[in-house]
Amino acid sequence: MVSSLGCAHTIPRIHKQFDPGKELNEMYPTDVTPAEAQAGFQRVQIHDPDHIGPGPAVRSAVVCQIDASHRLVKMDVEPSGIWYNLEKFGILRPVPPLIPAGKEPEWVPIQSYRGSPDPVLLVRDAIRGLEEAPGTSNHYDVRVPPE
Repeated sequence: MVSSLGCAHTIPRIHKQFDPGKELNEMYPTDVTPAEAQAGFQRVQIHDPDHIGPGPAVRSAVVCQIDASHRLVKMDVEPSGIWYNLEKFGILRPVPPLIPAGKEPEWVPIQSYRGSPDPVLLVRDAIRGLEEAPGTSNHYDVRVPPE
């Protein structure tokens, strides 16, 4: 399926391990463009699942909260540039014998979108995708994250 932005929905999910040579903080740009702000993106603190050591396990990121359990997160993935991960908050559902049950709910990337000159269309595209494929779960049961 190709979105109204012309990006294929079959591209691999982008996640923190995509470029092992890149600093993790560099993969989460914190600049919000005027177009992103108009689309509802803002700089926020998100949980950092890769945090090691003392101190808070958070990082700054540019996020558009779609609903309580879905968000778009801006990523900078070299050499291809800016991408947006559509993530959902949920817990891994067991699929014996291959997949054990998840222990804690977490944010999981479910779709990636190539950067767009019009983030408003990007957000609309992500919402449309959620409405058209609500049963797409990737073995995760959606939950509402704690405040």
